[in-house]
Amino acid sequence: MSWDDFLEKVADTHSLFDADDRQVFMTRFAERNLKSKVSNAKLANELNVSEATLGRRLGEVYGKFSQSCPKLDSGKKGKFELLREWLKTGYAQYQETRKLPGLPATSNLAANNQTEGLVFQHTPDKWQEVCRRMLLEQKRLSSNKLMPPQMKRDLIDENIYVDLTLVQQEQIQKVGGDSSPEQGSLLYESTGYSKTERFEYNQFLTTLLSTKKNNRIAIIGEPGGGKTTLLQKIAFWLLDNTDDLVIWVSLGRLATNLSDYIFNDWLRDAEGAVTENLQTSWKSQLEQRQVWLLLDGLDEMAAEMQETLSARGLLTHVRIVTSCRLNVWQANPRILDGFEFYITQPFTYPQVQQFIEKWFSKDNALGDRLWQAIHQPGKERIKDLAKNPLRLTLLCAIWQGRDGDLPDTKAKLYQKFVDKIFDWKAEYFRLDSNNQERLNAKLGELAREAIDKEPTRFRLRHKFVCQLLGKPKDKDSLLQLALDLGWLNQVGMDADEPEEPVYAFWHPTFQEYFAAGTIDHWNFFLNHIPDNPKDSKASYRIFERQWKEVILLWLGGEDVRTENKEAFIKALVEFQDGCRDCILDRKGFYEYRAYCLAAIGIAEFKECSCADAILSQLIRWGYGYFNLKMQMWVGESCPSSELARAAFQESDRSRTIPALINLMLNSTTDATNGLLANMVESLGKIGTGNQHAIDGLLDLIRTTSNIYPDPFIEGKYLFDKAFNSLELIGQNNQQLINELNNMMQNSHHEYTRVKAAECLGKIYPSNEQAIGKLVDLIEKSACDFMRSEAHFCLAQIAPDHPQASVIIEPSIFDVVRQLLQWLLDEKKSSKDELKRRWAGETFEYIASKSPKAIKSLIYLIRNSPNEHIFRDAVRLLGKFGTNDKQAVALLIELSRHSNFVISHFAIAYLGNTNVMHEEVIKVLIDMIYNAPDIRIYTASSLGKILKRYPLSSAVSNLKPPLQNQISTHEDVELYHKCYQVLWQCAETMPFPDYYEAWHS
Repeated sequence: MSWDDFLEKVADTHSLFDADDRQVFMTRFAERNLKSKVSNAKLANELNVSEATLGRRLGEVYGKFSQSCPKLDSGKKGKFELLREWLKTGYAQYQETRKLPGLPATSNLAANNQTEGLVFQHTPDKWQEVCRRMLLEQKRLSSNKLMPPQMKRDLIDENIYVDLTLVQQEQIQKVGGDSSPEQGSLLYESTGYSKTERFEYNQFLTTLLSTKKNNRIAIIGEPGGGKTTLLQKIAFWLLDNTDDLVIWVSLGRLATNLSDYIFNDWLRDAEGAVTENLQTSWKSQLEQRQVWLLLDGLDEMAAEMQETLSARGLLTHVRIVTSCRLNVWQANPRILDGFEFYITQPFTYPQVQQFIEKWFSKDNALGDRLWQAIHQPGKERIKDLAKNPLRLTLLCAIWQGRDGDLPDTKAKLYQKFVDKIFDWKAEYFRLDSNNQERLNAKLGELAREAIDKEPTRFRLRHKFVCQLLGKPKDKDSLLQLALDLGWLNQVGMDADEPEEPVYAFWHPTFQEYFAAGTIDHWNFFLNHIPDNPKDSKASYRIFERQWKEVILLWLGGEDVRTENKEAFIKALVEFQDGCRDCILDRKGFYEYRAYCLAAIGIAEFKECSCADAILSQLIRWGYGYFNLKMQMWVGESCPSSELARAAFQESDRSRTIPALINLMLNSTTDATNGLLANMVESLGKIGTGNQHAIDGLLDLIRTTSNIYPDPFIEGKYLFDKAFNSLELIGQNNQQLINELNNMMQNSHHEYTRVKAAECLGKIYPSNEQAIGKLVDLIEKSACDFMRSEAHFCLAQIAPDHPQASVIIEPSIFDVVRQLLQWLLDEKKSSKDELKRRWAGETFEYIASKSPKAIKSLIYLIRNSPNEHIFRDAVRLLGKFGTNDKQAVALLIELSRHSNFVISHFAIAYLGNTNVMHEEVIKVLIDMIYNAPDIRIYTASSLGKILKRYPLSSAVSNLKPPLQNQISTHEDVELYHKCYQVLWQCAETMPFPDYYEAWHS
């Protein structure tokens, strides 16, 4: 552990949380200031404070440490020297014992040992030391084996690791009020919105871990996003700051159920031999103490092994933190049922700079040149790639040994890295160019075949690997060479063949890179046989999720001829799926998907001759266009629009950001235009750190403020989107901070001042001017809504402020009293909508926490004479009974209820069910044909379930309504609903299966 990292930990244990005092402590006792005497005047100048302020803050620091270092209270001079020696002694002992200087021995967390006035936070017992030893061994095994010795870095111990930000995501249902049956589809339909809460690393630890709030936590992120390193930091933090036991499990190596592993394999690895006494002692510890299971790499685990994760017996009370790749979770959300999700966020550019500074701490000039290099024109893509921790690590490692131009695509970056690795390793393994080429080719073949054919694409069976690389003990074995170089690693034993090892590429990203290098022609990805897509020679990998990254790396490869890339892009743009004969004025579903893949590919193939034309078409589909004849901006809300916007956001940002800014500022002055709001939202997703994007959003806000006398009434939605986007892309941007401060102080619109203050408080936390402005609006605004909005915004940026809104959770007695009053007093509840809604939300919370509630709801539905209780019981059953067969069976029965509202409730919730899905699909399809009054809603629900459980027969059954003559409004609605359902089928079904179903 570095000295600065040690200071950070000691500051935490001594509650040195005030930002100014902490900065003084970290600067005064920084390593550079310990070696030579630094005057207070020089230090004050460095901190940009007066000497008096410096003296006051140092006094606060000494006060925090006075209990741990009693000599500071002696009244003698030389407190700096006293605390410096105390810290140096503590650091030396920490290096030997891993015991952190901390709180006094009388505190709950302190141990009872003191050495030379040094008090330690706690003394780890035998089992904590065992856990630490196992964790250190795991960290050693997972370290970067590809780095040569002179460049191998420990991100944690060297304090290079930059703390990630996490965002919590959950789905919250909005519940509408009462209404007539004719409008029930609008007021009672479940509509969700994504509620996100950001957690900085320290806040995540203290709020979620130390308070023991959650028992199941999933850390989800993209490949190379820092999940494993974050998990390791959490593990060490728990061992340093609690008395808990921490057990690390690499799921890629798990070959048995979790309990057997912990009580046998883990114990044997830790202690050498498993005796009865040892097992008894271990089980006793697990019964008596808080236990954490840190499960790394859920995505690396075979699907058939995932059921072994259930914790039974002595492990039922353990707390679990697991990591998982984002795309795995997105493809199968049920894999983490019962977990709270926290998504790792890419580095912000200040974090990228911080990482580079830490990496090059011994050569600041070299780090500065790298930072400048990624800001050069044309390097926007590499700058964006650097927000991924793994890619940034590779970038620093390559740059450390050389100065030069940076590549502008992922493929070129990985090529440079691979070349450098072979150069580094050549002297150790006598690797000549022939062996390197042969190994590259075989690794590529192995990677390609595994992605294409293996049930576990990234966990490679021993027999499968040996077929291509030979056995490890064979002479000139390429497998042994790959293992020596670190490109392949053994990650465990085969669950089906316990004596056979399982291998994996160092990182799946490199597997995809090697696979791309073996593909000579684009027809590997797309070989379209229009009349017979199921022909053995046909290929439609362009529609398979696992090939997307390989395709992008292929397009960015320097070895692929430009005319080959151009032909591939042309084939994607001109692809015809043969399934559009019933679709009005649109491309076929798979035609859209192929076109959008071409647009994404431009990010890697920037020289594409038709790049601008492709992006122009995406703009028209995704954001609309200005119709000169109608003199208005027109567009349409449909799945293809969403797909086009998503593809546009993934394409070449050197083109998309300027295009979007120009489009946004010249599209319209209508602040209520939803298409304009889409542009603003997209800019917030792709414009991080881009000054032109920030300026464009500010111009839009100013224009809207000047046009409309009250933007709150006429432009609130657009205003909110614009400020939200600024919050996302403008972190720590000084020009934006200045502009928001000016807007907050001088705008003639109260709502603009409120939103500017909120945005300023979020991009510049603890900004006193923003807090002061919101307090001023709370106290002086004549508008009730503005005061309420200011209260809410203040709670977002300063939740501890006395005037911030506080939501008080009612006691259980209040819940019961209010709930009974709502259920029994129908007349009163109908008049008091807010109270009814509150009671309903409370009842939903109770029902969701009690499995017995499902049986109670079923009983209420079958026996309650009260119409309101009956209706709300159906709604709650649909919300919480999606995994219960009895509940789903009752919803099927209620879908044909004579009451429209009840029928609609049941139909809406059938789309969310996770059991009996084939039966549910058949029922919903039947209702489309035989229940015309509700078939529009039926189609909507059908689309939800088919997206998760695709069924070929649904395509052929849904096609006829598209062929019927459209003459009424209901026909139009039915057409659009069926179109959406078929689109959702096309998103999940293999193209040959969809084609066959369409033409059957």
